[in-house]
Amino acid sequence: QHLDEWARPRVKVTLSTTMSSDVKRRRGKRSDALIRATDSSDDVRLEAAVGRVEAARLRLDDLHGAWRGYLLRISLLVLLLAVRQSQGPMSLCASDIREHNAEVDSGGEGENIG
Repeated sequence: QHLDEWARPRVKVTLSTTMSSDVKRRRGKRSDALIRATDSSDDVRLEAAVGRVEAARLRLDDLHGAWRGYLLRISLLVLLLAVRQSQGPMSLCASDIREHNAEVDSGGEGENIG
């Protein structure tokens, strides 16, 4: 994974002006090596963390897709069951309307229902 330059941590080392040049040079070299090691280990850890986040995101996307598919199948099943269950009362209601209209046509009280 490529990291942008702005994401890389910056470390600035400043040395006291009262130190001798040998001490400055030795400390600077040691500090530079330490900083480089810290930078590279930080980069490795950062890239590993980014990799773990990316892997978690991919797993989450897979899980989300699976749940969406599951919920779609459940929704279709519920819809089919609702339509199936509503057919009984609708046919009963339609037969009641036909009986009522037949009574009205034969001289009974009331009006024809649409």
